[in-house]
Amino acid sequence: MPWRRWLSFAFGVLRWPPDAVWAATPCELAHAARALMRDAPPPLDRATLEALMAHHPDGRP
Repeated sequence: MPWRRWLSFAFGVLRWPPDAVWAATPCELAHAARALMRDAPPPLDRATLEALMAHHPDGRP
């Protein structure tokens, strides 16, 4: 799973603050990556995103 690469990209390359990273959709991250990187990881698919959300809930009702 390329999630660590996405976080490294968002925080390290884009220098987004945490609230922007966690508010961004996988599609938004992918578009930002494509603008800067040739070897951008593929966007997360729905199943992977849902698994991450289930594993790391943000406390929303």
